[in-house]
Amino acid sequence: MLSKPNSVGILVFLINSQGEAKATHISEAMNSNYDAIKNAANRLKDENLITITRYPGKSSYFLYKLTPHGEVVAKDLKRAQDRLDGIDVGVGDVSTDCSAPEEEGDTLGGPSGAS
Repeated sequence: MLSKPNSVGILVFLINSQGEAKATHISEAMNSNYDAIKNAANRLKDENLITITRYPGKSSYFLYKLTPHGEVVAKDLKRAQDRLDGIDVGVGDVSTDCSAPEEEGDTLGGPSGAS
């Protein structure tokens, strides 16, 4: 579900917008086709990650809002995105040192020194 186009972008946009935003604002900010955003939002709604409310009238619009479950998921995605962008995500988080220990052998060519 999150691998579908615009899904992660919408969730992260919403968490950065205090949990809610108009569909047109999301579309403009993500530089994406409105219909593509609408389709992704409907998938997120089906997964209970957001609600979609239509406000009718002269200036009608759709408001997308994170559900409690969606907020948890969106915060996790934002944290992951921040980590990938090199932003410090805080004390107590999992270590970002992914290097192999010095004593490890050469995993491509076998143990060090082997010919």
